[in-house]
Amino acid sequence: MEQQTKIYNELNNFLKDFINRVDPKCGEYKCIDENFIEELLNIELIDTNKIGTFRRDKSEMSYSSAFIYGNEWSLMSFELLLFCVLDMFWLNRIFTSLIVYLISKLILLITKIYFTNQLAKSCLIDERFLI
Repeated sequence: MEQQTKIYNELNNFLKDFINRVDPKCGEYKCIDENFIEELLNIELIDTNKIGTFRRDKSEMSYSSAFIYGNEWSLMSFELLLFCVLDMFWLNRIFTSLIVYLISKLILLITKIYFTNQLAKSCLIDERFLI
């Protein structure tokens, strides 16, 4: 376990230094957008022997889908439906509001713990970089 942690920290520090361009021996890179032909053929047509390239992800779906951002309408609809159903059973709006609030906080906590940790482990991203 110590060896994995050491390797993880070394790789993480290397990637941070690479992105921040701290060490000149790490190499140079540039950030570019894919042109139409590269996007159509799904291949890279630029020579990357001397200078590396980072591609901008236009959709950002792989990163942002792990979070609740963008799903506020669905979450609010779920909470409203849950409130209506529970209110029909208990006929007590204060108690129902408390239950819906607790369930909503539980969903947010599970999302934060599971998805953030999973993303940090699978992508080797330091958790401090995650929102």
